[in-house]
Amino acid sequence: MNPLILLYGPPGTGKTSLCQGLAQKVSIRLSSTYKQTKLIQIKTATLLSKYYSQSAKQIDEIFTSIEKICEEHTDQFVCVLIDEVESIANTRESSMHGEALDSLRATNALLTGLDRAKRFSNVIFLCTSNMIDCLDDAFLDRCGLKMAVDPPPASIQYEILRGKIQNLIKDQVIISNTLLPSCE
Repeated sequence: MNPLILLYGPPGTGKTSLCQGLAQKVSIRLSSTYKQTKLIQIKTATLLSKYYSQSAKQIDEIFTSIEKICEEHTDQFVCVLIDEVESIANTRESSMHGEALDSLRATNALLTGLDRAKRFSNVIFLCTSNMIDCLDDAFLDRCGLKMAVDPPPASIQYEILRGKIQNLIKDQVIISNTLLPSCE
């Protein structure tokens, strides 16, 4: 099994929520094999450093920690959610000088970390991206599954919003005696 899944699409389509839900489903499905499931969420914006080569160092430290968890807790399944992965998996073709060179180091650290983590059967990486065109080819090649997540149609968006508003009315956060009509 290739332990790297990428969900991509425009902002606000629920990619992160889908990854969290997938981690929960994996936890349930693998509960007979693993006693626990741990979800590690990585916000890539916090990894980017203004200091040269610090981003790559932080990425390496995270993967070292993940490896340690996988080694020490073989009865635990680890789901790693890397949100907005394009920040650290940017195409290396455009990274040849200055700040871009630091981006190159971060991408290399990510790829190396993913390769090191392949030896563990108790880890999966769930990644989200708003900009698949900016992702490095070597990163994309490592993805076992790449899936587009598009915005739902307007009628579904309306029903989601209507349901949320109806819950606010039911909980008396909003005072109203009127039910919102269904989208037909």
